[in-house]
Amino acid sequence: MSRILFASLKENAGKTSVIAGLGRAAKSRIAYLKPIGDRLVYRKKQLWDHDASVMVSVFGLSEDAGEITVGFEQSKLRYMYDEDGVAARLAAMAAQVEKNADHLLVEAGRDLRYGCSVRLDALSLARTLDAKLVAVLDGDENAVLDDVCYLNRALRLDGMRLGGVVVNKVPNVDEFREVALPEIEKQGVAVLGMLPFDPALHDLNVSFVADRLLAKVLAGDAGLAHRVGTVLVGSMSGETVRRSKVMQKKTTSSSSFPATGPTCSSSRSKPAPWASSSPITSSRPPTSSRSTPARGCRFSSRGRTPTRWPTR
Repeated sequence: MSRILFASLKENAGKTSVIAGLGRAAKSRIAYLKPIGDRLVYRKKQLWDHDASVMVSVFGLSEDAGEITVGFEQSKLRYMYDEDGVAARLAAMAAQVEKNADHLLVEAGRDLRYGCSVRLDALSLARTLDAKLVAVLDGDENAVLDDVCYLNRALRLDGMRLGGVVVNKVPNVDEFREVALPEIEKQGVAVLGMLPFDPALHDLNVSFVADRLLAKVLAGDAGLAHRVGTVLVGSMSGETVRRSKVMQKKTTSSSSFPATGPTCSSSRSKPAPWASSSPITSSRPPTSSRSTPARGCRFSSRGRTPTRWPTR
């Protein structure tokens, strides 16, 4: 049984994708642990880690996503476990999941130090589980070289050894192999793989966005697998949306809409008269659903003239 822990120096380096790819390519049985959850989703009335949920599906694991994660909230974990308690829990979880597996793949938190206060950071996990540490790095050539140098020195000071690195999202593999690879090998670090950047893997899908927002999907389940190319968030009128550069770019490149973009109407384009900040006179009170006067106003008994007074 071999144990490999995947860590990164920063968030979104691609640990989960690398683990999923390696597990699918390996012709052996895979077990998986994500000791500290950092990407919450709500499933079956429980909080799960998104990465753990994905791995359960990809590898067809018998465990639930909640059974391969120690916890989420660090304040609660500090209350529940001391150093010996964390070690015992990790040992029990590893023994349970690797019963019928050939390799145990462990994913650390979002970066190298995440979970340090509860002894669930990458270095602590590698030491407690006696696992080989593999770093997943991304960025340009200089950033990767800096990461390798820093990580190699930090591990030596801690009495550990780096098992190797996987360089993810490489813009130009040939150039990286020619320029950066020799410099990395000079430091005695093995480059286990170089993965080219693929825009299709960089985009999110609608299902992931819904899970991250803990949102309830009301309709359109068939579109949950669609990719999200552009995100536009805001509270704005239809006219403002129409003038947005994003909408102009989308609509002018599509034949399904006119060049000026889709037209939208909004019932709230103009504020109601009684919602004005200055006093007004009305012959009769409003009769719509907005009949409640604005805070700080009261109607006089004659002439229905709203009177202002200071508000706290």
